[in-house]
Amino acid sequence: MANAQSEEQFNISQRAQCTLSSTTPFFKYVQQVLGDSYDPVDNTNGIVNFGIAENKICEDLIMSKIKTLQGKDESSKLLYYDVNSGNAELKETGKKFLENYFDPLEDIDAGNVVIVSGVTASLETLAYAVADRGEYIIVPSPFYFRIEKDVKERAEVNVLSVPLQYKDDGLPSECIFSSEMLEEAFQNAKKEGKIVKAILLSSPNNPSGDVFSREQLLDILQFAYRNKLHVISNEIYALSVFNHEVKFTSILSVPHPDPNMVHVTWGCSKDLGLAGYKFAIQYTRNPKVLAYCLSSAVFTTVSSIVGFRLKEILNDTDWLNNVFLPTKHCRMLERYNKICTLLKDHGVKVHNSAATMFIWIDLTELLPEQTFEAEDALFLKFLAEKVFIQPGYQVCNKTPGMFRMVFTLDEDINEEGVKRMLNVLKSSPRYPHPCGNSTSY
Repeated sequence: MANAQSEEQFNISQRAQCTLSSTTPFFKYVQQVLGDSYDPVDNTNGIVNFGIAENKICEDLIMSKIKTLQGKDESSKLLYYDVNSGNAELKETGKKFLENYFDPLEDIDAGNVVIVSGVTASLETLAYAVADRGEYIIVPSPFYFRIEKDVKERAEVNVLSVPLQYKDDGLPSECIFSSEMLEEAFQNAKKEGKIVKAILLSSPNNPSGDVFSREQLLDILQFAYRNKLHVISNEIYALSVFNHEVKFTSILSVPHPDPNMVHVTWGCSKDLGLAGYKFAIQYTRNPKVLAYCLSSAVFTTVSSIVGFRLKEILNDTDWLNNVFLPTKHCRMLERYNKICTLLKDHGVKVHNSAATMFIWIDLTELLPEQTFEAEDALFLKFLAEKVFIQPGYQVCNKTPGMFRMVFTLDEDINEEGVKRMLNVLKSSPRYPHPCGNSTSY
């Protein structure tokens, strides 16, 4: 009797039970990693964290900038409530930022800007606004593992993944994603009784670093228009294109027959290395979607001090254009090339990326069999060697053998992690051993 009463006492809702039952493996490992993170001085036997997407490559510039902000007078208004969706000054900052860096076809209306506490909050809000419980949003795969949870945990919207395809020429960002691929997935979904309401794009793509071209975006938008689908564009890596031969194209810069069906979000966590600030700019011209986003902003409000600091940073275009962004792109390209060269010298294949903070590593040939079980076994070998690198199955990659590695950590941490990775790979009977035992770079 006591046990029955105890179980009843701790009962939770079916919604909460459903959320708990769909927890991804990534979170279990993250707790382990964060509790034992490698430090070259204080914890040399800790786990090198190549799994959590943080850009520390310009931490010195960001910290210097923040110190200058600490010398500015902060109004007592920061102590009190403000407009949940961002005050007029902050929305004006968002408007100017989008106009400066996203090359919009039309002027941005500050009244259509919503400031929210990160892109996760933005995607959840937009999913809730454009689709009903049980309906579907098309997402090109592979994709950031949280996207599925962003739209499903509370909005209860499902993801219909459509795998990207690749050309064989090895050029950066040469992914294939077309209206023909969308049409096939859309028609198959209809046959299965699935209702599709939107397409969610992430360009540049996490984890592959691919960037959709203007022509691809036009093709996607025309398909969406023909089928009355919303298009949500997650452009959180817009300012993290480090390959000068590749140009980022915002969906705001591409003509659409019905701009009311296009919604854009950008956040500061990746491009500015401010993951702890939880700040994003959301833009929509759809009056009903906007009304919902404004209504729900009480749940996604940015703190006043974060809003104040981001207003100062985003308005300082001289610092962004002449100091931060060129330095960041230069450092990222140098680090990316250095690690990729080392990996290739040791027989490891990498996808030729142009953007984001990831190296998309192809270890297919090192798997004993082409299964996700073999991929997971290799992931656990990495973890046993104290290096945490995300396997492809966790980011909805459709074939086994791919791994996502963050390359924007402190350089000594990157070097130690690569050394541990190569130690694991060299123990594989399928490893080609092309360049001896050196792992230094």
